[in-house]
Amino acid sequence: MSEVTADIVIIGGGVNGASIAYHLSRMGVGEIVLVEKNHLASGATGRSGAMIREHYQHPALVGIAREASQVFHHFSDVVGGDSRFIQTGRLILFGEEDITSAKSNVNMNQSLGVNITTVSPDEIRDILPEAELEGVAIGIWEEGAGYADPVATTYSFVNQATSSG
Repeated sequence: MSEVTADIVIIGGGVNGASIAYHLSRMGVGEIVLVEKNHLASGATGRSGAMIREHYQHPALVGIAREASQVFHHFSDVVGGDSRFIQTGRLILFGEEDITSAKSNVNMNQSLGVNITTVSPDEIRDILPEAELEGVAIGIWEEGAGYADPVATTYSFVNQATSSG
């Protein structure tokens, strides 16, 4: 094996390591080496559902998720490459006992700019006609949510990092 030197070594070739490599390369911090024992996205990233959403229970997480969501909604312009993001929406169902908590959470998310609403069982049927709604009193609908391809996202980050030097 030949000797390799670097200013920064990133261990783990999943989406997090790839994203770190991409962002550091864009900053021009020096020689970066990304190390992965198997192949890119071979660990948890490759098995991820890669849900992209903004709705969370804590304001700090909402802020982080909103920024990340915008990256995925405009991935080719922001990063380059293709994350294969597909907007599906996200629907969460609650019983009568959770109405107050669900509404409170929606209000907090809305105050932070998340496009999220509460929906009635009739509105849920419009969104997802096949849903079994016995015991469901309210839903939370986030229209802009979806999922990305975690492997494509990882390779896009790595390809862009490589092209940035």
